[in-house]
Amino acid sequence: EDSAKARLLMRLRIFARMTPAGKVRVVKALMSLGFVVGMCGDGGNDCGALRAAHAGIALSDADASIVSPFTSKTKKSSSVVDLLREGRGTLVTSLAMYKFMIMYSLLLSSAKTVLAFSLAVMPEFSYFLCDIVL
Repeated sequence: EDSAKARLLMRLRIFARMTPAGKVRVVKALMSLGFVVGMCGDGGNDCGALRAAHAGIALSDADASIVSPFTSKTKKSSSVVDLLREGRGTLVTSLAMYKFMIMYSLLLSSAKTVLAFSLAVMPEFSYFLCDIVL
């Protein structure tokens, strides 16, 4: 019976006229199948599903905006696209920062290693020069 529910759940795209508990069950069922779940809601009956989803977007200033991680100012479904753009931009920025920090530490540690093997000490100006190069 569970496999039949899973197959049916994967074929459905729109869930309408559901109770709040039913919305939470659908979100949790999709998450158990390995999907990343987003939920848009505009009222108090969506609070449970907004909280249970990976990304919940409140499209109103009602109770849903209190429990939802994201609240839309425009109250349109196009704010989901804006959220995805912002999320991808944040991910790219974070990854670029990690790459920079790793490259900087590798450059500095290899310069200090080369200088240590040649019995030299890295002067303060060299740190400044490493900052300028990177």
